[in-house]
Amino acid sequence: MTKRPLSLLILTFLLGLAAVFNWQRSRPVQAGPNPTSPPNWEQQPPGTAISVGGGSVGADTPNISIAPNQRLLIVYNNWTGGPSNRDPYFAVSNNGGSSWSSPAAIYTSPGIDSFHVNATYDAANTAHALWAENDGALPLLESITGPGSVEPVDITYLLPPLPRRFLYTYGTREMAVGRDLPDCFWSSMNFFQQEISNRFLDPVVGEILEKEWLPVEPPYQLGDLILIMRVADKEAVHACSYIADDIVFTKNGKSIVRPWVLQRIDDIKHTY
Repeated sequence: MTKRPLSLLILTFLLGLAAVFNWQRSRPVQAGPNPTSPPNWEQQPPGTAISVGGGSVGADTPNISIAPNQRLLIVYNNWTGGPSNRDPYFAVSNNGGSSWSSPAAIYTSPGIDSFHVNATYDAANTAHALWAENDGALPLLESITGPGSVEPVDITYLLPPLPRRFLYTYGTREMAVGRDLPDCFWSSMNFFQQEISNRFLDPVVGEILEKEWLPVEPPYQLGDLILIMRVADKEAVHACSYIADDIVFTKNGKSIVRPWVLQRIDDIKHTY
């Protein structure tokens, strides 16, 4: 069984919203012999400025949605601290684009780049936003994929903070909570955490999976949780986090002599 955290989808319900860039509205066009005629844009350049910035501060990749009640929503990437530190922003208009609310952040993540923001409305006029995040891997990849770039990059540089910190290391007695030490479930459920959560040492796997994770099908993505289930009673006996190319991040047992490692999924299956 494979699951993906709901937090990765970052579905955010927005009740009142804000805006971006230059908005230009079109006037209605009467139907004619050519149904593909372009809109008749109002000639009031430069339109309505929604997001204004200079230097490394500004915005990009705007997307617009319309709600059933005709509310307009614009979402975009807003630079908040340099070319690799964006946050998802929004603005709304309740009068067909004549005026817009002030730009506001949907979510902030200092030091972590957020990008590819998109949004839509449901039938109840509730907005939902989706975006991607990384903590520096994207600029690193871009720097090594240019012309003549052939140097390999250690995979540890591309992992989230926790697996990057623990890969090929051993646990310590100081990490114990009572008699409980980090195991495969603790490791997998902390995979995307910015700070370690020891609630995953408790026997709450089933409850957490039901509330915070969604079942997914291949192809798997970075961080997808793969569970090894016991056939007899459907009990989860092992968990690991998908990396790429059928390689997973895992810890085989609680013992402090068992390190965090990368393994092939087939090897995990043979072990359990």
